[in-house]
Amino acid sequence: MPANGGIEAVAVLAGGAFLVVTEDAKLGAARVRGWLVDGDRAMALSYVQSGRFKPTDFAVLPSGDVIALECRSIPPLSIAARLRIFPARAIGPGATLDGRALIYLVSDDNFNPPQNTILLMFHLAP
Repeated sequence: MPANGGIEAVAVLAGGAFLVVTEDAKLGAARVRGWLVDGDRAMALSYVQSGRFKPTDFAVLPSGDVIALECRSIPPLSIAARLRIFPARAIGPGATLDGRALIYLVSDDNFNPPQNTILLMFHLAP
């Protein structure tokens, strides 16, 4: 694995298998390595990156779908984050994870001048 680019996002799926994706172990220009680990079997899959966003974390929804948190650095001291969703049926050996959908997040300023009230709309990928 590349330095500081190894396994980053991990989720335990409904059946007990692990979904594991690297941050920066490239499989071509826009894909990184991942695996579906079930017992003693590790089956390869790939994760499509878009822009400079890299997978950071996973969360499994009650439906079995997986939400991915992706982040990227914005020099000098900022980051950007986004969410993507992958339907449970799309996750399997040999899969290429890529997708779309919408989610809205609201943050208030807490009456604190350095903070802002923000409405964010994320276009999630199924």
